[in-house]
Amino acid sequence: MRTTGVLLMGIGMSLVFPVFGLIAVQRVNIANRGITMAAYNVFFDIGEGFAAPAVGLKAAWGSYRNIYAVAAATATLSTILAYQELKHKVKDRN
Repeated sequence: MRTTGVLLMGIGMSLVFPVFGLIAVQRVNIANRGITMAAYNVFFDIGEGFAAPAVGLKAAWGSYRNIYAVAAATATLSTILAYQELKHKVKDRN
């Protein structure tokens, strides 16, 4: 069971990380794309650096089921943000 979760997370990260990086890079001019990608990586690492201990504390105060609730809320929020970005991009094309 654990292997399946790790596999799904790896597949998800391999798809999500580059796609959001591409979105960030496409929104700036060519001269600023390097710094934009660097900033994207830094903030992604900072987010993971805060999220891991926060979720660990949440599990310590309750149970491991709390982690799944936090993950579901985060995934839902990410889906909403990605959808909003897609709508904005499609609107800009028209």
